[in-house]
Amino acid sequence: MKDLPVLTGPASDEASLAESALHVAGTGLPWQEEANVYIVGHRVGFEGETSHLVFYDLDVLE
Repeated sequence: MKDLPVLTGPASDEASLAESALHVAGTGLPWQEEANVYIVGHRVGFEGETSHLVFYDLDVLE
């Protein structure tokens, strides 16, 4: 997971959210112990954008 490219920026960065999910700047990273990690994205996204359906199956992740 540490080697995956993940954009980091403010949660209001619509240009980045159109591309993918976004790690919110100033929050912890998933591999940091007891970190508060915030990852944001549009569940359905926008058709034609690379973020389209990025979180669509979020409710069935294990």
